[in-house]
Amino acid sequence: MQSLLSYFSQNHRLTNLLFGLVLLGGILSWFHIKKEEMPEFESNSIRISASYPGANAADVERLVIFEIEKRLRGLSGIETISSEAGTGSASISVSLLNNLDDKQVVLQSIREAALDAPLPDRVRETISFRQFKTSEKAIMDISLSHSEAHLLNFEDRRMVQDQARSLENMLVASPLISSVSQRGFLEQEIQILVEPTKLEQFEIPISQIAASIRNNNIRLPAGALEDTGETKVTIQSELDQVEKFENLTVSSNFGGRNIRLKDVAKVLRIFQKTRSIQKVNGHEAVIINIRKSVDADITEAQEAVLKILDQFKQSRKNAKLKIIALDDESYVISNRLKIIASNGIVGFLLILICLLLFLDLRSGIWVAMGIPFSLCFTLIISNYLGFTVNNVTLAAVIIVLGIVVDDAIIVAENVSRKKSLGLSELDASVEGTKQVMLPIIASILTTCVAFVPFYFFEGRFSSFVLYIPSIVIIMLMGSLLESTLILPSHLQGWKLKEQKEAGHWFFKFEERFAKLLKIVLRFRAIYVLVFIGILAGSVYIFQNKLKFVLFPQDENSEIFIRATAKDAQNAIETAELSRKIESMVLQDEGLVVGIRSSIGQSRRGRQSLANSISYRIELTAKEERAESSESISDRWATKLKEMTEFTKARVIKGRFGFSSGSPLEIMIQSNRDGERHEIAQLVKAELDKIEGVHNSEIEAPLLEDTYEIDFRKDRMAQLNLDPKTIAESIRIFVEGQILYTLPEGDQEIEVRLTNSVDSRKKIEQLLEKHIGNSAGYLVPLREVIEVKKLQKPASISRVDYQRTTMVYGDLKPGSKLTSLEVAEMLESGPFPRILEEHPNSIITFRGEVEESRKSSSGFSTSILMAVVMIYTILILLFNSFTTPFLILAAIPFGIAGVILAFFFHQKASFGFFAVVGAIGMSGVVINDSIVLISTFKENLSWQLDGLFDDIARISSTRLRAVLVTTITTVAGLFPTAYGLGGYDAMLAEMMLAMGWGLLFGTTITLGLVPVLFSFYASIRIRLSRS
Repeated sequence: MQSLLSYFSQNHRLTNLLFGLVLLGGILSWFHIKKEEMPEFESNSIRISASYPGANAADVERLVIFEIEKRLRGLSGIETISSEAGTGSASISVSLLNNLDDKQVVLQSIREAALDAPLPDRVRETISFRQFKTSEKAIMDISLSHSEAHLLNFEDRRMVQDQARSLENMLVASPLISSVSQRGFLEQEIQILVEPTKLEQFEIPISQIAASIRNNNIRLPAGALEDTGETKVTIQSELDQVEKFENLTVSSNFGGRNIRLKDVAKVLRIFQKTRSIQKVNGHEAVIINIRKSVDADITEAQEAVLKILDQFKQSRKNAKLKIIALDDESYVISNRLKIIASNGIVGFLLILICLLLFLDLRSGIWVAMGIPFSLCFTLIISNYLGFTVNNVTLAAVIIVLGIVVDDAIIVAENVSRKKSLGLSELDASVEGTKQVMLPIIASILTTCVAFVPFYFFEGRFSSFVLYIPSIVIIMLMGSLLESTLILPSHLQGWKLKEQKEAGHWFFKFEERFAKLLKIVLRFRAIYVLVFIGILAGSVYIFQNKLKFVLFPQDENSEIFIRATAKDAQNAIETAELSRKIESMVLQDEGLVVGIRSSIGQSRRGRQSLANSISYRIELTAKEERAESSESISDRWATKLKEMTEFTKARVIKGRFGFSSGSPLEIMIQSNRDGERHEIAQLVKAELDKIEGVHNSEIEAPLLEDTYEIDFRKDRMAQLNLDPKTIAESIRIFVEGQILYTLPEGDQEIEVRLTNSVDSRKKIEQLLEKHIGNSAGYLVPLREVIEVKKLQKPASISRVDYQRTTMVYGDLKPGSKLTSLEVAEMLESGPFPRILEEHPNSIITFRGEVEESRKSSSGFSTSILMAVVMIYTILILLFNSFTTPFLILAAIPFGIAGVILAFFFHQKASFGFFAVVGAIGMSGVVINDSIVLISTFKENLSWQLDGLFDDIARISSTRLRAVLVTTITTVAGLFPTAYGLGGYDAMLAEMMLAMGWGLLFGTTITLGLVPVLFSFYASIRIRLSRS
């Protein structure tokens, strides 16, 4: 080892070359490495979607979802199946077990099973599969609306949708954009609205109309002539214009008169109907959702989109078009990059000032240069491994930013001390580095293993923290390389006029510290008791004053408002009333990016009552507004109470990672609808009893009137009627039948045959319709069918083959309860009593409670795992089973520092990222203890006489290194913890935990560790004598 250190210390050109190559490689890697919002991973689930136009939710469940679930039942590797049946649509989400070796095989078997299900032909052709991948994540939404229209009529909508298609074409032409999708977009269709009275008058069955239209729509290549040019012949007799449809002959009577389609029907070109309305900033809108290409950088893709959008706006200055960009996902990573840049610069300057203050000029500058070296080293390795620059990897960089100079500080301080003893620059560099080499390696290893448990976290967010230990390890390895092989060479050779080390100003403080420590050692029992009292106090605070909440809501980027329009009878009237709340929100210029209004939809996108309104408000960044989201929410809530047009109007703050907006989500599973509804009422009643919980709500699906038709089979046989013909005719009368589609530009126009609107408003009108039998006679439907009126849900949710109902609840502002505490209260008494009466049902918590439990279940195991691995490393370093306990004593006191810091910062809760910070801190806080204990082992005389003097003197020689490593680390953390260069809630909580934990841990290292070592040394000396 000494020869290796000597070789690099003497070869200045080699070390300078290595240093320069790493910096250059890092700069080049920065321009090559991808920037993303999140780490690249594939979700452990796949979504199966299908549509069945005209079918109610119960039919979709029976004919689509049941059949697919049957095929999925029994497949290995599946954890949960969640299904949603709506009017005309089906969605099935299949979640896989974690850590599957054959994940792709399981996904393929799921696809094959779904395609193998016996589904209606119209459904089969609509089946699609989607697996969420962060590399294909949506990066932005663009809203297009008419600048002068609140709601869109036919002409306005056609203009907006034509412009939207044009923008889509421009976007997908970019290689950085993979696909776009739309919301609020309605397809055009040609509707043939038959008048039943006219059909009866001319004795034409509706099936004949359908056959005539199909048979007369022909486009067919006929081949080529046998001439010299082989001229092609094509039959082009398509029905593609309203006029052509109207003039089509559908029948001829005995008098020779041709009956044309316009004689019995109206032909219109209209947009498909919708039961809900989507608005943005007060205007009905079409929203384009943009996904980047897999290989595209999110920032480059965002810049490309904005450039295309600017070109689009410039070319349509005169169009009455309003364009708004929403949900810009690249902002998060751009903001974090700015935070790293600004806070990194602040931290770097603080570190540099600290180093120059405590070390000499040369040492201070070269130690500080370890930061850019480690960053560039990390960029090179990360780029090689295929990592991306994203929110999580950037968080890891900030975590370790101040730590990477710790080993360099220890080396520089020891080399400096060797010089003061009279060694040459070369000998001081080699001997000083060699002496602390093993403690440094052990310190880096313990820091690394403290982050290793992150690989074993569970829950939905485990994939996010997976990259933190990898980045930390890479940066620390780069730091070790620089501090042991490159730094010793840099610490010699400068011919600057420097302050003599022997007269360094800090030596006086070392002497005073030694005197103070001697006094402490004389009263060491009292000192230990004081710290035990502090530890006990922190335990009390933790148990009684701090609560675990997965993601504490200190600041939000979104606010939700839900309201019910009191007197509205339909979606149009509701949309008109919704403008009052939209106006209230949009008055706050500079606070709001945009407001989305959904009419007739529930919180999970289900069909809801026509007078229900959901608003989603995107706020500007915290640093760009003068008012907190809490204040904005309270102010809006006060104004809502004054609006008499609405009932149940309430403001809900957005919750990170959970779309419902409520901390309490309770799922009841049972295939017995009555029983499930009864349990939901009981659960809601229990929520209402809990002080601190409000806004409890049962998400009951909208009930729709449904008519079930059964055939009178004996009568059908007498009248020579075919059941299939009757079923098709009824569908034409009610929903209509798509006869064919017409290509038009980049869209397809469906041709739908149905009844006139006025003739399908009541079921009695359907019974009077006539259908033709095989003999050509018309028979009224009432002769062959029976009708029963029922009420059925407009949507049906299922989980693991059982229907579900959700119950939601919010925590009152200022409530000291957490969602986990409420869950424990309900599960300890009310839920068992309810299930005792309904043993076939299941009640479970979803959302925040479920994820909190999954995530927190691994916390204690992770901390224990980290401690065990650290203990193992320390055993190998010190060749002792007892010495490591002296070092590990810093961990509980470091955690006590975290608890006290949160308490004195008036934080009532701590979250997932605070735990991440505390776990990381446990590996860092012992580094100084390792170096201190190693110094004791090497330099102690091991005599009872003068033991305290020895310990105090040796401790004082490490005072500078301990203080400098702690101050530099904290200087790198606190700018982010307090948002000096930009605020990020996730990072702030993590850095606060690490920073204050390290500060408190330093007092342990400087005071308690020497005291504990004195007990250890005394016992060991006495045992050796005996």
